[in-house]
Amino acid sequence: SSLLGDNAYDVVNLNLLTEAIPEDVDAMIMLAPSVDITNEQSEKISTWLKNDGDYGKTFMYVPFDFIESDENINLLLEQWGMKVQKGYIYENDLTLSLSGSSTPQLTSIVNYADETFTEDLKSTALPVIMPYSMGVEILDEKVAGPMLTSSDTADLMILTKNDEEPTFEKSNGTALNYAAVGKKGNSDLSKASYMVVW
Repeated sequence: SSLLGDNAYDVVNLNLLTEAIPEDVDAMIMLAPSVDITNEQSEKISTWLKNDGDYGKTFMYVPFDFIESDENINLLLEQWGMKVQKGYIYENDLTLSLSGSSTPQLTSIVNYADETFTEDLKSTALPVIMPYSMGVEILDEKVAGPMLTSSDTADLMILTKNDEEPTFEKSNGTALNYAAVGKKGNSDLSKASYMVVW
């Protein structure tokens, strides 16, 4: 909140259980909720994103790795062509792993996947580093696409309890997504809202 405020954003905290989403809110961040959203909260978010057909809203979701139930948030994400995978991206390309880290394969330099989101950057040479990131699976390529990706040699390390050995899903030569975005709007997408999963 302080960082956003220091960069000229007006920031408000919102309780989706008890409050309506104000019309003038342009972007919302749900940061690592430890419990699932309700059907009513999901409907509030969907209605706000549609914005009476004017769209123009952005919802950013950062999942919590050990949430006990995330059924409703995943149903919402699936409507936007994505779902969160139950594992960390494990980067096998050592040129992208952060060698000074205690877990170098879980803290990695990531690749930009879509120039749409980098066109206003001064340079794309500055690295983005992502630690302990859950993968985001694209379910519908007509609605969603990747923003930040791994190498095509990364695997998904399945989350387990502390006393269990981790297991891996092989990516089989396909890059995994650190972040993805879904886009919905009017028929020609001249008006659109975005769902970002980070």
